[in-house]
Amino acid sequence: MGRPYFIALFDIITRLLETHTGLRIAGAVDGVLDFIFDNNPRLAATVPHWYQYTRSLLHPIVKNSIGGAPRFEDDKDFLPLQAADAQSWYYRRLFSERLRNEPFKKELPKELFAPLDTIPSAMSFWGPERMCFAVDQANQGRTTVERLPSRRF
Repeated sequence: MGRPYFIALFDIITRLLETHTGLRIAGAVDGVLDFIFDNNPRLAATVPHWYQYTRSLLHPIVKNSIGGAPRFEDDKDFLPLQAADAQSWYYRRLFSERLRNEPFKKELPKELFAPLDTIPSAMSFWGPERMCFAVDQANQGRTTVERLPSRRF
């Protein structure tokens, strides 16, 4: 549980899977949800393990709704990764602005990124309470982690 990739990956997978499952039930989408990451050697060495572990924790009804393994692509060739990078950078800047009072730099003003504010996000925080609960669940050998409320911006 001390591994940040597990926390991030678990949160990303479960949140996107919840949305995907809801859309499948509504008949709006069909098929499997695939996860594609930037081709980064450090991620490629870590993510597959945590992806499979997270997948093993999923309820059997939804486990096969996600791809069997994550893919890795070059963000220079795979445009959706470029968009994800831009949005991730923007959210990190928002956190710095709101939590550390660090304003946006003049050469990259916040107004430039206003269109990103219209994109729904699933930002969540793993505070001490949520993290302790997840660790307790894992230590008790639970195969699923109950959902705790998360703090959002």
